[in-house]
Amino acid sequence: MHKSMNRSLGGVLLLAAASVLLAGCQPSTHNKVLAASGLTAEDPQFYPSDNYVRRGKLYYKQGSYGLAEEQYRKAVEVTPGDVEAWIGLAASYDQLRRFDLADQAYDQVAKYGADN
Repeated sequence: MHKSMNRSLGGVLLLAAASVLLAGCQPSTHNKVLAASGLTAEDPQFYPSDNYVRRGKLYYKQGSYGLAEEQYRKAVEVTPGDVEAWIGLAASYDQLRRFDLADQAYDQVAKYGADN
């Protein structure tokens, strides 16, 4: 009777371990939201503006150009040298038909992206 009890306990522990491992394979809610931008929450961050850029990409892909502009504007305020944020801001301004502001943003792209 002792051996069967050990087998049952071993089976329960194995099942519990498998459940924990499988739960780790499920995308988090945050990753489900970011999936449209092609990014995950676990992607490394190099600039303080990265989270704003991620949200800007998501809003832009959804066609929410006003929200994208807001996120990209915050990104360039936090990290003025972030060329990707300037490009996103300029593209958002283009979509909003604010060509005067888009031209200014593209000037910043040329300024900061000259080395690239």
